[in-house]
Amino acid sequence: MTQNNRPLGVLMLENGFDRIPGDIGNPDTFDFPVIYRTVTGATSKRVVHQQDAGLIDLFAEAAIELVDDGAAAMTTSCGFLARFQSELSARIPVPFTASSIDYLNRLKGFHSAVAVITADAGALNPNVLGPTALIPAAIVGLENCPAFRSAILEETARLDPAVVAREVAGVALQLAHEHPGLDAVVLECTNLPPYRAAIAEVLQIPIYDSVTLAHDLMGETTTDHGNAADRDL
Repeated sequence: MTQNNRPLGVLMLENGFDRIPGDIGNPDTFDFPVIYRTVTGATSKRVVHQQDAGLIDLFAEAAIELVDDGAAAMTTSCGFLARFQSELSARIPVPFTASSIDYLNRLKGFHSAVAVITADAGALNPNVLGPTALIPAAIVGLENCPAFRSAILEETARLDPAVVAREVAGVALQLAHEHPGLDAVVLECTNLPPYRAAIAEVLQIPIYDSVTLAHDLMGETTTDHGNAADRDL
């Protein structure tokens, strides 16, 4: 297997909701090969709300399996795993970025007023964010959006993409009204890229997320895949 056709590895939480096109968990989202490994026991509750360090070994073991299967670079299906970036990167022998939150480092010198849209603003605390080169100009969450919350955070209802798109656009509109000087936005949640176009229509600024991160990671390991941050603007 040559470097140019080695896949991206994605460490997946143990979730049951639909992974629609545009989601990092749907292989049709990408124009390069992707391989997945679900980490048994890594529920949203343990990762997002408990931030359970007991999961580190499980993620590291799954990562080694992906490396053995040929992964050239690696990321995850949950932005809150930024909390364990240092611990995991030390144990994963290929380029690894846990979360799109790393754009708060990557965008230094390119943007100055960067907001974060997250699954749960209350849970995105300093322990998750860690020390970053850019301090978020604003953090807004989707925890109070009924369709998103019930499908993604609670997994008590079937995902309705049309309704979630309207909820996400509403959060983006609130962000635009409250912070008119923003020049970029980072989507923490890996379930949000399918709604990038709805967000872009409202904000009209570059959007960075788990899918653009995947392209960037592959671009850093090959010459075939470039930065995709502005593809839908």
